[in-house]
Amino acid sequence: MLLEVRRPRDAVAALQRHLALAPEDPEGHRLLALARFGAGDPAGATAAAERAVGLAPEDAASAFVCGFVHARCGRTEPARHHLLRALAVMPDHAPSHALLGELSLAKGCAAAALAAARRALAVDPDDAAHHLLEAAALRATGDPAAALDSVRRGLTRAPLHAELAALEGELLLHRGDVDGAAESFSRSLRQQPHGESARRGLLEALRARHRGYAVVLRLRQGVVQLVRERRWLLLAACYLGCCLLAVAVAGRNGAQVLRGALIAVFLLPKELANALLLLHPFGRRVLRRSEVAFALATAAGVMAAAALGTVSWLTDAPALRGPAAGCGIGALLASALHAVVEYRLVGRRAWLWILVAAGLLVVVAALLASRRAT
Repeated sequence: MLLEVRRPRDAVAALQRHLALAPEDPEGHRLLALARFGAGDPAGATAAAERAVGLAPEDAASAFVCGFVHARCGRTEPARHHLLRALAVMPDHAPSHALLGELSLAKGCAAAALAAARRALAVDPDDAAHHLLEAAALRATGDPAAALDSVRRGLTRAPLHAELAALEGELLLHRGDVDGAAESFSRSLRQQPHGESARRGLLEALRARHRGYAVVLRLRQGVVQLVRERRWLLLAACYLGCCLLAVAVAGRNGAQVLRGALIAVFLLPKELANALLLLHPFGRRVLRRSEVAFALATAAGVMAAAALGTVSWLTDAPALRGPAAGCGIGALLASALHAVVEYRLVGRRAWLWILVAAGLLVVVAALLASRRAT
C-alpha cells in the first residue's frame, strides 16, 4: 500500500520490520527492492532483488524485478539474463517482454523491440505502455504512419497518457500537421506539466509556424545550455575579455557603460526570449509559471529602465537616473535569481535569502545612484 501511494521510504521501513520477523520471505525482499529503488538506493535495491531471486529461483515476478532494477541501473546484460529467466518460467509475462523490448530499442535493434512489444500486446492489449513501445519501435524502423496508428490505439485505451500524447505530437509534426501536433503536446503538458519532450515539441511547432521565432529560440537554447552545463569559467572569461577590450577602445568612462551592457547581454537573453514567447499561444503553453513570472519581472524592469533613461536623456533630468539604474539592476538580479532557482545552483533553502538580498541591493543601488545624480 505504501508503494502504491508513492511513499517508498516508509515502505522500506515497514518491509525491513517485516523481514526481521520473516527473513526468508522472497516476496518481502522483492517488494523491498522496489521500495529501495523508489527511495533512490539502487545498490540496496539490487541486493534485495538478488536475494529474492536466490530465495525463489522459479518465481517469475522476482526475476522480473531483478531484471528491472538492473535495467534501470544501466546493467543491460544482467537485466536480459533475469528477464529471460522470468520468461522461461512464465512465457506470457507481458512486463518482461516489454522491458526486453525497451532494452533492444536502446541498443538500436528496432526489429527485436517491435517483436517484443507485439508479444506484450498479445498478452495485455490494454496496457498503453506497450503501445508506446510498439510505436517507438515502428518509428525507429522508418514507418511513422504505422507508429501513429499504434499511438492512437493506445490513446483510445488511455486518453490521458502523457507520453503517448507527446509521441503523437512528434509524429504529427513530422507529417507537417503543426496545429494537430501543438494540440497533442498541449494535452501531454496538461497531464505532465514538466514533460520535457512535449515542451521541446511545442517549441519546434512554434519554429515551424513562425520562422521569426527561430532566432529567439536559438538564443534561448544557447543561454539555457550554458547555464545548465555551468560553464561559468567560459562566461567569466568572455566577460573579462570584453571589459578589457571596452577599456582599450572607449576609455575608462565609456567602459563603465559598456560593462553594464555586457552584463545585460549575458544575463537577460533567456528572460527576454521568454517574454517574447508569451506573445504566442504556443509559447504560453510551454512556459512554466515561474518562467512567466521572472520573464514579466525582467521585461518590466528593462522597459522601465529604458523609459526612465530615455526621459532623463531627453529632458536632462539627472534625478531620473537613479530610478532607471535601480530598474535595470532589478531586471538583472531577477534574471540571475531565476537561473539560480531553476537550475538549483544553490540549495533550495537559500533562495529566499537570495531574494531578500537582491531586493535590498536594488534599494541600496537606487538610493546611491539618486544621491550621486544630485
